[in-house]
Amino acid sequence: MVVLFVSDSYRPYVSGVVVSLEWTARQLARLGHQVVLAVPAPGRQAREGGLGLLAPPEAEPRPCPSQTGLVRVVTLPSLPAPGVRGFRFPLPWAAPLYRALRRWGLRPQVVHAHSPFVAGRLALHLGRQLGCPVVFTHHTLYHLYAHYGKLPQRLVRPLTWRYVARYCRRVDGVVAPSEPVRELVVRGYGVTRPVRVIPTGIHLEPFLRASPGPARQRLGLRHEEPL
Repeated sequence: MVVLFVSDSYRPYVSGVVVSLEWTARQLARLGHQVVLAVPAPGRQAREGGLGLLAPPEAEPRPCPSQTGLVRVVTLPSLPAPGVRGFRFPLPWAAPLYRALRRWGLRPQVVHAHSPFVAGRLALHLGRQLGCPVVFTHHTLYHLYAHYGKLPQRLVRPLTWRYVARYCRRVDGVVAPSEPVRELVVRGYGVTRPVRVIPTGIHLEPFLRASPGPARQRLGLRHEEPL
């Protein structure tokens, strides 16, 4: 299967969405799927739209190409987001993406939006143009981020709530990272489309290498207590 991810944020900006995006893409590739990331370009590349392969995380062996799919990255023209250092959001210009898909000979079968805003609207457009379903991962409680803007929270919060609710009703399916988010989408937004809970994966290797002894001493925990 060819899966197209569309996101409002990407490296070098680091966030939970970026980590989830990359980890999900890698695991889909391990299962043999082809994954394309359409993400905002960093800085000076913003006018061109670059192409590349997603490198595996440190300490993770590179999978054999014959046994796995690939994760390809297309960078879209972007602008810096005011008030958030290092964050750039993509412009809704899909030409670099279409050129890359033709070059690779790929036609996405699913479009997966990782934001309901610029990337989300672009994902809906791409779904219509490509004739494939659009899935949205509701990563966070967007209406609670109103304090990052300069407008009054009492105005921004209800507007954001209504906007995200309408967006969830337009896509073909919603992925929730937890049961409370699923309840928000189903009961709060009144979404009747399929809503599936899929927790965000974690790269466990760094944690498995950690020594629990110093942490237990610092927290005053006995050896038999779970940490």
